[in-house]
Amino acid sequence: MRHPRLRQTSLLGLVMGLVVGTSACEFDDNPYGPAYRSLFPTIVGVYRPIERLRIPRSSRPDDIRPVPQGGDIRLVFGSAMSLTGRIYLPNGGPRGETINVRLYGSWEYDRTSRRMTIHIDPSPANPAITEVLQLTMLDDWIRLEGMAEIGGTLVPIDLGKALTEPEGPSGGGPGIGNRVPTGSG
Repeated sequence: MRHPRLRQTSLLGLVMGLVVGTSACEFDDNPYGPAYRSLFPTIVGVYRPIERLRIPRSSRPDDIRPVPQGGDIRLVFGSAMSLTGRIYLPNGGPRGETINVRLYGSWEYDRTSRRMTIHIDPSPANPAITEVLQLTMLDDWIRLEGMAEIGGTLVPIDLGKALTEPEGPSGGGPGIGNRVPTGSG
């Protein structure tokens, strides 16, 4: 007959093994592995026109497409794959009207091709839109490029997010302008 203490230890070991095994499965359900998961906090945040980011001129490419004077394009990629944004372009419409659109939708990232697919929900100003943007990781910032048809006009998207920007309301870095809102705020 087995000693009761041994049986208790074996049962405890079995329970601990199940708990550890179950929790390992919970954290390891991503088919792309840890490197893919660690990229998500980098991608999540506010993307603004590159010329508005506080990044050194030497690290900016020469081919950036600035937003027209008085305009703004902002996309916010949330950690739950949600997307919000705003496009404001004075005289940017097909007949010179102002484009002023709020965007809501979702996003997904293809790590192999480094492409971001954005799905914008339909609104009175737009039908549903799905666009693919190229994501480029640079030294201390990220560039997001492509085109999107907004309000009947093809709008160039050339946005960036600094990864090392100091705390503050400027957006694009780890500061307050780049935080995803929570239910407590």
